[in-house]
Amino acid sequence: MQDREGPSFHSEYDFRQAYHEHFDIVKVTETLQPGDMEWELADPSLLCQLTVNASPMLQEVYAGALRRCPVDAEHPWDLIIGFDEYALGGLMCSYDGRKMMCLYF
Repeated sequence: MQDREGPSFHSEYDFRQAYHEHFDIVKVTETLQPGDMEWELADPSLLCQLTVNASPMLQEVYAGALRRCPVDAEHPWDLIIGFDEYALGGLMCSYDGRKMMCLYF
């Protein structure tokens, strides 16, 4: 397994600062109904772009797909999104305090 080079964080503050810098690039705000709270979430298309830009290995995967299925205005790629929620812990005893949401695209 190769060592992965990534950002080094000296504190939780550094980690949160880096997280918000990246999240702010892909953030969109939605209001479900007038008067409801605003919901901040990552735009899936922008998140995909950010992820590919950050990973040379993933860039190669997308380049190969682009060679096999060229994209133009009449033949755009589709973005399919799937969500999966799970709670840590066992099948009969989950820990509700740490639910996770995964995004697959």
